[in-house]
Amino acid sequence: MKSFYLVPLTVKEQCYAFSEAEHCIGELVVALQYAEPALARTVTLYFDPAIENRSLRPAESLIQTIGAVNDRDLVRLWYLFTRNRAVECDAPPQMTKVSREDFTNEGAISGQDIKPNAIWLGLRHPELPDACDDLLVADSDSEYKVSFVSGLEAIRQALPRYEPNPKHKRQEYTRTGAESVSPMTLSDAEAQRLLLQALVGGRGLYSYHSENKKYYRFVRTHPDREIFHGFEIKEAEVPGKTLKLLQR
Repeated sequence: MKSFYLVPLTVKEQCYAFSEAEHCIGELVVALQYAEPALARTVTLYFDPAIENRSLRPAESLIQTIGAVNDRDLVRLWYLFTRNRAVECDAPPQMTKVSREDFTNEGAISGQDIKPNAIWLGLRHPELPDACDDLLVADSDSEYKVSFVSGLEAIRQALPRYEPNPKHKRQEYTRTGAESVSPMTLSDAEAQRLLLQALVGGRGLYSYHSENKKYYRFVRTHPDREIFHGFEIKEAEVPGKTLKLLQR
């Protein structure tokens, strides 16, 4: 299972106008909305409450900024993800530093055991690219690199992506040589949602569409990229252990 860690150390007074701060929070919420299908099954989101004490605007904590946002749906979604969809880090705080060329930040951070093993997720920061794999993290005991993502497109790249394959049409058909080709009956958007929920099985990723009561298998299209295509399969084709998990 993949993990995202909503990390405090990328929040460092990078916004001055309130509209900038509101936009920054909104971008992160949109990214989490995209990832939401995965949060239910294949991705763990870790929330570090220390982030809300950091300042997105000078002399104002992030939680104060969120409280002043006029878009109440945005506020509701922030709390939905950080309180209802996330696992709160409860390890004792420690002082940690993160750096990358011209970016340096430090402060209290929680969840020491998950830091090296999760993709760090943060608010967009002008000194950091939306995605990078070379954030250097150091504390009193160790030093290591982590991957960092921010914003919708970076989240999309970090998660499995659906790409339709023309071989799989809306209806099952028989190719030359009497080979039967399974259909893909979902829209691209629905297939993407299902892919984010898919579980690893013997021959790919498997998912169940509760509305049409059909099973789907997703297979990697490009060997070195997180891009998949999918098609409908029969229940008997789902590995036994995976089937039990999908039926929960």
